Amino acid sequence: MSFFQEGSNEYSAATKIMAELYETLNQIPHLKEDIVIDDRNKLTIGKRVVHSQKTGYPYILVVGRKCLQDPPEIEIIEQAPNAAPFTHSLPFPELVDYFTRRVQGSNGDDAIKANA
Repeated sequence: MSFFQEGSNEYSAATKIMAELYETLNQIPHLKEDIVIDDRNKLTIGKRVVHSQKTGYPYILVVGRKCLQDPPEIEIIEQAPNAAPFTHSLPFPELVDYFTRRVQGSNGDDAIKANA
């Protein structure tokens, strides 16, 4: 998810990072073809997160202001059944290791929703 105004320099940077994030995470065998990008820019970031939570995605990645840092950071919202969402950020380079560890041994149902 990105909350920058479409057409702005920030939006362009976030879109580029999101595409790179998608390509990178899609290389993890358990995540291949299970990554969804929410580019409904007419909805607020809050509405997209709520919709993603209701849909039941176990991970939501938000490409926000921290993606403009060096190195870029991505916000991760983790959702476990019957638990409150847990939010934290990781530098982009660490995401592959993080998700490789998280999905090892899973049954492949760990779809990730990246919101643009």
